[in-house]
Amino acid sequence: KEKNIEFAQQQIGDCSQRKKKDLAEIQGLSARREDLTSEINATREKVKEAEDRIAVLNNEHEEGQQKARQLIDADKEINSRLEEKKILYIDIVTEKAKIKNTISSLSKNIEDLKKREEREAREIDEDRKKLALLEEKRKSVEEALSRGSAELNQLEEKRQSASSSLAQAKENLQLCEDDILQIKEEFGIKTSRLNSLKEFQESFKWGNEGVRTVIEAQESRGKFYGVVADHITVPPEYETAVEAVLGEKLHYVIVKNQKDGVWAIDYLKNYQLGRGSFIPQEARNDNGKTSAPIPQEAEPLLQKVSFQDDFRQIADCLLGNVFLIPSIDSGISLWKKNGFHGTLVTREGDLLSPQGVLSGGSGAAVEKSLLSTKREIFELETEVSALGSKLQEQTAQKQRFVSELALWDEESSQIKARIHALEIDINSRKKDQERFADEVNGIKQRLAALEFNLQATKTEIDEAIEKTRLVNADIRKKDEEEKNISGIISDLNVKREQSRIAIEEQERYLTNKKIELAALEEKKEANLQTISRLQNDINTIANEIKAKEEEIIACDNQLSRLTSGIETERSGLEELYKNLEIRETTLNEQKAGQTTEDEQLRIREHEIKENKKRLDDFRQKINELEILCRETALNGENLVRAIKEKYDVDWESMFASFTKIDEEKISQLDELLEKDRQTVSNFGEVNLLAISEYEELDKRYQFLSAQIADLNASLNTLQRTIMRINKISRTRFAETFAAINACFKEVFAHIFPGGRGQLILTDENDLLETGVDI
Repeated sequence: KEKNIEFAQQQIGDCSQRKKKDLAEIQGLSARREDLTSEINATREKVKEAEDRIAVLNNEHEEGQQKARQLIDADKEINSRLEEKKILYIDIVTEKAKIKNTISSLSKNIEDLKKREEREAREIDEDRKKLALLEEKRKSVEEALSRGSAELNQLEEKRQSASSSLAQAKENLQLCEDDILQIKEEFGIKTSRLNSLKEFQESFKWGNEGVRTVIEAQESRGKFYGVVADHITVPPEYETAVEAVLGEKLHYVIVKNQKDGVWAIDYLKNYQLGRGSFIPQEARNDNGKTSAPIPQEAEPLLQKVSFQDDFRQIADCLLGNVFLIPSIDSGISLWKKNGFHGTLVTREGDLLSPQGVLSGGSGAAVEKSLLSTKREIFELETEVSALGSKLQEQTAQKQRFVSELALWDEESSQIKARIHALEIDINSRKKDQERFADEVNGIKQRLAALEFNLQATKTEIDEAIEKTRLVNADIRKKDEEEKNISGIISDLNVKREQSRIAIEEQERYLTNKKIELAALEEKKEANLQTISRLQNDINTIANEIKAKEEEIIACDNQLSRLTSGIETERSGLEELYKNLEIRETTLNEQKAGQTTEDEQLRIREHEIKENKKRLDDFRQKINELEILCRETALNGENLVRAIKEKYDVDWESMFASFTKIDEEKISQLDELLEKDRQTVSNFGEVNLLAISEYEELDKRYQFLSAQIADLNASLNTLQRTIMRINKISRTRFAETFAAINACFKEVFAHIFPGGRGQLILTDENDLLETGVDI
């Protein structure tokens, strides 16, 4: 009950704090809503001012457009009158220019005809000389063509010979590449077989993995010399006999002494790695020597094999009393002789022990032996070495074929190049021959034309003199008409210039009004968006205030419930205290009669408690140690995983090179860690209202950011409007300038026949500020 009361009082304090916080937040939200409302009112006033200004600008714009249309109509009327006069003026000037051109051309034609007569006489003499020279050149070209054809035939024969040699070289190269490919395939097969046999030998010769583990152990280096099969060399015909005699002894591991063998056996026992046999380097030969004479058909097997000198004593121990016999029957006869003691074996592997035990049979189902595998490895190594040498020879031969092929290819290319050059030279000479013939025909035709033109020139001179006299009279009439029209055109040009200036000023005025109107429209739209956004913020604040008020009402209800609950709990607590006093009185009376029994029971309970206490202490220590072990293992796993993920390294490989940190370094790190902890504690208590303060500041920041964004958007819109107006102005100016320039070129050609004129911009990169030049 007391805990319930205490808990309820804590809840009342929490509710009171939350209620105060909500009231403070409501006050802040109300103040912010008032600020937003005043800001909306100010923005609406700006919108109203903008709308009034837009209406005024629209009226001014309409009036300006009306005035601009009137100026344009007046300008069009002036231009139409000016164009009529210009057309009439241009026609007169054109006719006058044509007449003058006619006179000039007639005078020039008379002079040209006289000069032409002299020039044609000279050209006739020159053409006759050219004709003789061309005949000589054509003859020399024909001789060169005959020589080039003969040389071309010789080069064709050489090319065919080089092509056949080149084909033969390619065939030789292909054969060599096929041989290399075959050797590489055979080399790969034998290399693969060699590697497989080496792996089999390494995995089979130790007998089992336990013995192999002992040999490869760190502390066993220098104590073992491999197995017996590593140090014996047997001809192929005696492999079966030696394997039948030695059997598992081939897997014996040679050790330096028996002490090393004992160490290896203890290692196998300790790690439960199986069994193994170990023979010392200085093995004792206890094979009994036979006293009977050895027949000629029985040969010592030791003489058929070879051992390294360092292991000769082991060979005597294993094969010292073994004899090779031609058949098992002869071996039985030898065994029955008195005084003979030894092991007999045939080449097929049939065995007769000194005790008379016979061993033999077929070897088809027996596994691959160590000796045959060793012999096959040696043979494969020899074959692989030979194939490598052969491959090198074939590769060198291929290089020679490639060089020969390159030489023939180069020679063939040179011949083709010479043939191509010769063909080009022949074709060039043929074209020269055709050109010379065409020139001869052209000269003959030209001579006939010159004689005809000379006769026609005299007639043209008489006609030109008569025509010149008639044209001079027309020129005088046109001069008077030109003078009258020129005065009228000057007056109209002055009026048109004044009209153009007025139109440009009016258009500039209208452009400024349009820019100002567009800017006000953009600003009005931005203010309306701001009002909408601020109204949304006010609605959001109103919802938050409503939520806070509801939360305050809930806190009040909870406070009332908690107060009534505390009163109920206190009344129940008083009743419980009364019942407790009554029961304590009864209990004291009962305790008075049981003092002796309680003392005995207390002694025994004390003993039991002591035992339980010691047992609990032991259990607690055990639990603490288990927890510490688990935590240590878990921390170790986490550290290994973290090292792997963070640094991408193998912890086990790094552990070998780990250096323990000195105690002095550890103490320095502890001091640094304590300073860091003190720095953290100096930061002070956590501000519980930091989140709410951050939210308020964040909202204010968002509001100001939105205002800045609106201003930037308005500036960007204004800039885009100015750029769009500039772009339209440049486009229209360029189109208008192109049209005027085309018209100017046409008019200039009419006014000044034979002349050209155009308009040029002084700065084509800046159409808004450029000038115009003629």
